[in-house]
Amino acid sequence: MPRQGDGYWIDGKTGQIAKVHRHEQWLMDPTNLADFGLEKLQEVLDQYDKSDIDAIRIAGMQAGLVRTRNNQGTISIQFYAPRGLVSKFLENTALALQSVKEYGMGAWIHNLHYDDMVSVPWQEFVQKATAGVPLLIHEDKDAAVDDVPYNPVLMKQIKHQLQRAGLDPRK
Repeated sequence: MPRQGDGYWIDGKTGQIAKVHRHEQWLMDPTNLADFGLEKLQEVLDQYDKSDIDAIRIAGMQAGLVRTRNNQGTISIQFYAPRGLVSKFLENTALALQSVKEYGMGAWIHNLHYDDMVSVPWQEFVQKATAGVPLLIHEDKDAAVDDVPYNPVLMKQIKHQLQRAGLDPRK
């Protein structure tokens, strides 16, 4: 199995960066959270089983962190941001990764807030992100903001409630 490359947590609003071995382990260290001004996140993380790494990582992203990992030359970039913050998060991510000389052949970008995804060559990512040119559909802060955020858990709960109420759209 190929070895994973370097991983980082980046503060989407400030560009502060921390190199990590395991993203969820870094989040579970109160000193790291304090360094990023995220002491209150500890209260949320304490509610999760330590083995629930997806929930822990998602909590970090919903708190404003950008998760990156170099996977065989493609840098994966995951975050959770509403319109108006997406461009700032991407610009700060590009600048932070450049500051630690982390480059790839490509960038795979995923905003979990809207489930927007795009894969682009690395240089295109850096050029567009640092110039404020949108890379994702829900990035334009001047576009309509009435979209419903992608939330599969909420959708499943509502679907179940509708079915129980006899409002199953499949019938």
